[in-house]
Amino acid sequence: MTARRDSYQSFLDMIGLSGEDIDPFEVLARTWGTRVTDRIQVLPVPKVDAAGRLRMRFLVHGGRHVD
Repeated sequence: MTARRDSYQSFLDMIGLSGEDIDPFEVLARTWGTRVTDRIQVLPVPKVDAAGRLRMRFLVHGGRHVD
């Protein structure tokens, strides 16, 4: 999504980003940047939290199919 769109700030809020210098690769990592023509997926690198657990954000596909 281009930063010129009126809804760009709402989009950033929705994916948990804020600030002036938004890294385009962080946006791709959080949204997966998927389009019908995409042939690759970009995922974030898991981070270790204070408790030593790996943490990362990811999108879930097919959730409506789970019983």
